[in-house]
Amino acid sequence: MVKKILFVFLIAIFCWRLPLFAQLTVLDQQANLIEFGLVNNGKSVANFKLEKSSGNFSLFLKDEELNNINYFETVLGPNITHLSHDVLGDEVVFVGSLDPFTSNRKVILKGDLKTGDFKKYTYLSSIVVPAGVKVINKGVVIQGAFEGGHFLEIYDFETETVQTVTEILGPQFKILDFKGGELTDVLVLEEGKSKQQRLQIFSFDHQGKRIMNVHVRLPSQEKFYIQQAQLVDSKEGLKAVGTYSDKKGEWFSGYFHFSIDEEMKFQFRKFLFKDLEGFYDYRKNSPKIKRKRLNKEVMLVEAVTDGEFVTLAAVVPSAERKFIHLLHLNANGEKVFDKSIKLYYNVSLYWAPYHLAIDQEKVYFAYRGNENRKNPPGEKIYLIEKREEDSSAQVKRVVIQKNKLWQLMEPHYQYWHDGKFLVYGVSRNMPLAEGKPVFILEPIDSKE
Repeated sequence: MVKKILFVFLIAIFCWRLPLFAQLTVLDQQANLIEFGLVNNGKSVANFKLEKSSGNFSLFLKDEELNNINYFETVLGPNITHLSHDVLGDEVVFVGSLDPFTSNRKVILKGDLKTGDFKKYTYLSSIVVPAGVKVINKGVVIQGAFEGGHFLEIYDFETETVQTVTEILGPQFKILDFKGGELTDVLVLEEGKSKQQRLQIFSFDHQGKRIMNVHVRLPSQEKFYIQQAQLVDSKEGLKAVGTYSDKKGEWFSGYFHFSIDEEMKFQFRKFLFKDLEGFYDYRKNSPKIKRKRLNKEVMLVEAVTDGEFVTLAAVVPSAERKFIHLLHLNANGEKVFDKSIKLYYNVSLYWAPYHLAIDQEKVYFAYRGNENRKNPPGEKIYLIEKREEDSSAQVKRVVIQKNKLWQLMEPHYQYWHDGKFLVYGVSRNMPLAEGKPVFILEPIDSKE
């Protein structure tokens, strides 16, 4: 039992860094766990609440002014320990996990953000806590992991059955990333006993059938080791970005980008750490620019795209070096600019709420941070754009102060549209009469 508890804890840590759909769990005055979250597809917005012990679930659909226009409630089941969700177009899917010590059942809630119609499904699952959930056409994909490796469960909404994909199961395989859409594309890293690495991309449909398997041809003349990788949406073909090291187990050596077009033509690019001047921007006022050891423990935390441009974000997990590094690429995978932004926070940004987005070639970054003389109180939106006269990047910062947002224990962010973000969280002060935490949602605009 101790091993099982430890495993659940480790998976929870693995799933923690999900900035796009961050959910908040708080205690009310009766010590009941309540989870809040926000669903946003760029047009429709909905906020939801789950009372974990009873399984009572409620969701409010909102209009463009964030007024409630529809309401849905149901009971997912008692003792929900974990809730995941994903959005594809107007479709949202929630996956709830019951207490693994009493039930191996999963409950799925599929809804339409336009009509407010929802339908509930249940099935027996081999996954204790999902490592990820993605919506695909006519189905939902759930990633599981245990000591023997990674696998997928694909629930088919048409037949209301589940298929377990074990084709990528084994200690030599590791799922680096997977995404939703018409199919699910799964990026898999294979590492043999000789430490030689191979990348593959598998595609599966809603019935769990393998539609495609592509072996990614890494440059054979160069020796390097992939650390992290993430698939990014592309209008044509497949794209992925990530980080690598020159030697196995060593520090970050740079980023990479590869693409495979519809004719199966392959393109691979590396961006060396030593060539990325943006890493030193945040120390530009220092009398002596120090390059030593800046690449220690650098981790990729985000890769976002508008379908053409891609922006990668990396941070150092410790709180000692307080900056975020951005690498912006065009549709061909060529560097447009790289830039570091000096930030202020008490704990590592790796665990802190923030949001990165691209909209019409503009890069946006939002966070609050701590309070000091260089970091005024309020929500910060950074707009990062390429200068017209050269290849460098310029950063504009907007500080937004709203009394309503200061009530939040910890603000979370989602990009909405046209330079606007949604800020949400739970009030610091709970009304004593009800003893219930209050969910707060407020838009902020980079044009303010």
